[in-house]
Amino acid sequence: MRKRHIQDAADGFVSIFRKSARESRRFMRLSQQEVASCMGTSQAVIARFESGKNKNPGIQFIFGLVRTLGMRLDFRIVLKNGRKVLS
Repeated sequence: MRKRHIQDAADGFVSIFRKSARESRRFMRLSQQEVASCMGTSQAVIARFESGKNKNPGIQFIFGLVRTLGMRLDFRIVLKNGRKVLS
């Protein structure tokens, strides 16, 4: 049961990040090919990620997109009672 909650949280993060990254790329008027070139990957890899076909991108891929698109990624851990533990 606990593993399912963790996977659901990870899936939610990836879904939100996917949409944010795509919107950032479009806002910056960058093509998938331009982003791919900056990251040292192929346009097909970027397209699979943006379309949702790549359900589990690696952390290096995520950080590569963050750097390439000039984004900032913040993490925080919050207890169930709302108390912040780490950010």
